[in-house]
Amino acid sequence: GADRYFETSRSHFVPPPNSRTIGTVGRNTLMAPGLANLDLSLTKNTYIGETVNVQFRAEFFNILNRANFSRPDARVMGSTGRPNRNAGRISQTTLTNRQIQFGLRLEF
Repeated sequence: GADRYFETSRSHFVPPPNSRTIGTVGRNTLMAPGLANLDLSLTKNTYIGETVNVQFRAEFFNILNRANFSRPDARVMGSTGRPNRNAGRISQTTLTNRQIQFGLRLEF
């Protein structure tokens, strides 16, 4: 979940034995949650005579209203070697909520 995206217990992450080593966690060990978005646009053209066109548009952004979480706080240890309380916590989303927009255009 968003409160604990990855396990942060002391048994999984420990500080290196001395300050001259960098640890054993590999590169790209922690991955961020995926991103899924679906946008939709509908357009209706209505011709009035030969020279006038009325266009109605309906646009839907994030139509499924899926929460796309941002990256978790990946700082497991603080500078003193103590565990970071916010490690693994996701505090925000990357996209906005569902948005609907309507438009009317007159072409002549």
